[in-house]
Amino acid sequence: MRTGLSLLLILTCIPTARAQESDVDKLLVPFDGTYQIERTLKYDSCGGRIVGTATGLVVDAKQGVIHADNPGRLYDARVVGDWLIAEAAFEETSCPDSTHYARWSFVLTPSGALEGMVESHWLLPPCSDVCFVRFHILATPLPP
Repeated sequence: MRTGLSLLLILTCIPTARAQESDVDKLLVPFDGTYQIERTLKYDSCGGRIVGTATGLVVDAKQGVIHADNPGRLYDARVVGDWLIAEAAFEETSCPDSTHYARWSFVLTPSGALEGMVESHWLLPPCSDVCFVRFHILATPLPP
């Protein structure tokens, strides 16, 4: 009987994935919504060879992700202090065996917009040059 009670106590102390998800949901809820993006290029080491820049975002608090509409990518999202951070790594199709990294970072403005930046880097053909871009982002909420 004592072994069973010990096991019960141990199992009740282990946090479940659902409890952790609800904590993430609470932090992401203020950012939840659909946004239209205005972007300003701040840095470009790519010589203007930038493709697939998003024009809209959906912050999905329940899933803990951001969906960017172009080129249709999904980013894991978390809140750090006042910042919404979303990151992902993707296979870079123009250079085999290479990866495209992207990081979005936003604060919520008093008007409900997201303001911040997106930084991204990948290899450009002939697959020896690193391309790095940084955009200032103002994402305005769209009505539900």
